[in-house]
Amino acid sequence: MLEIILFIIGAVILFFGIVYCISAVFAELNRERNASEADRALTRSAIKTGFVIAVVLVIPLVFVTVDAGNVGIQNTFGVVDDKVLQPGLSIKNPFTEVIPMSTRTMKYLDYGTSDVATIKALSNDGLETTMGIAVTYHVNPIKITELYKNVGTDYSGVIMVNPIHSVPRDMISKYDTKTLYSASQEGSVDREKLEQELFTKIQKRTDETGVPESIIIEQVSIRIIDFDAVYKSSISSKMKMDTEIAERDCRKETRSPETGNGSETCRCRSRRYS
Repeated sequence: MLEIILFIIGAVILFFGIVYCISAVFAELNRERNASEADRALTRSAIKTGFVIAVVLVIPLVFVTVDAGNVGIQNTFGVVDDKVLQPGLSIKNPFTEVIPMSTRTMKYLDYGTSDVATIKALSNDGLETTMGIAVTYHVNPIKITELYKNVGTDYSGVIMVNPIHSVPRDMISKYDTKTLYSASQEGSVDREKLEQELFTKIQKRTDETGVPESIIIEQVSIRIIDFDAVYKSSISSKMKMDTEIAERDCRKETRSPETGNGSETCRCRSRRYS
């Protein structure tokens, strides 16, 4: 009800104010006793023009268009309406500011620049490791008004930066170099495991930092896990050596009288360091 009253008052004041200002400019023509008919006609024309101008100026103040993939937050003198405007043409209070907020799937831009967040930390065996991750997300339309009230429009900078950096940092320090190196290989089991762990923990910390369930993490992908060149060479050599040792042990087992050939031999040959 208050919004309707403010709408009517605002429209009436704006309309008559513009008409009065324009007509007053030309009213001087009729103040002379011997004003000509042409002057009076000009005054009437000015009033009609003022009416048209007033209508043209009022329309943008009471009608608003919200683009597809967005909703409109209504802010009237600092009071945020819980009802959002849906995509399309809507009528609003002329004193209401409409702030568009996207509900589309978006890429997280680290500090507003790169779509890959790069984190450096030490593994649990002391090796400096660099991890780059990409995150896609969307804003929950049901929680978007609450998100705007409590955080504003810069929610990615306020809420998402810390979880997206702290979770990978904690993960790097949790695992040893062997596991991290395995996860650096695309399609590896360890890579899938780490991506799922990143997804779960980033979502949890995002909910804890901001408005719960307001930002929905859709996917977390590991783009790169990198090490110093010297360490990468030593890791490769160590993995190769461990693989050779494992295969040699398998061959010894297959020669044992208590161990059958065939299937056991296949299992031994299939063992690899991971």
